[in-house]
Amino acid sequence: MTRSASSSGAPWMTFRQAAANEPARGHSGLSADAISELIREPRPVIEGKRHRPIFRDSFLMALCRRRQSGFADIPGEYLELGDIAAFVRIAYGNPSRRHKAVPSAGALWPLRVAAVLTTAAGDTNAYWYDDIRDELVDLGERSPDALARCFLGERNVSAMLTRAGVIVVMVDPSAVVKKYSSRGYKYGLIEVGAAMQNMYLLGAETGLGVRAVGGFYDSRFTRFFGLPNSWHPELSVLVTR
Repeated sequence: MTRSASSSGAPWMTFRQAAANEPARGHSGLSADAISELIREPRPVIEGKRHRPIFRDSFLMALCRRRQSGFADIPGEYLELGDIAAFVRIAYGNPSRRHKAVPSAGALWPLRVAAVLTTAAGDTNAYWYDDIRDELVDLGERSPDALARCFLGERNVSAMLTRAGVIVVMVDPSAVVKKYSSRGYKYGLIEVGAAMQNMYLLGAETGLGVRAVGGFYDSRFTRFFGLPNSWHPELSVLVTR
């Protein structure tokens, strides 16, 4: 059964449905002729003070245009611990006492962030980001081979991991399910996306390469870091210089 527009002007009426019914007006208030014209020739239609052309030249938009550039499959120089600290802080840190770097439903903050760094001396160490104290907690030395095995197609990432920093973002469902039940996990995923975007923007600002990777084994990552099994890895981000 096909849904049609009601007298209340249902918001789900599509452009094409409106164009097919001459008297009808969509939720946008555009006439059928105007909507049909938009379908034939897409172009910017939002005007007004909120969308001044100067917005295109803003610092944020400049970062957005550059955010996918600069990642090196074969990294150059080694990263330093300060580089990793900057990325975990921009992902889930506390810019002020009352605000974090990303919004959170109910201010419950269900994300947990861990990282791996290989130094110029050849040491590979794991860290957990204590976002309350704003510090990296050293979890000790780890095997580079064990890190590579956390990824799908480990042969393809092994060369990158020799000098790339790895940041893993996890969701702790126990932080949100009490208030939001099963829907709380969805809110955690929204925060993961916000944290990822922050890291991409920092990469664009600093010139460091950033690549989000979703091809990994969840259980291997939790064992690698030695963190609670209830924390679900949802995103890994490789950072290179």
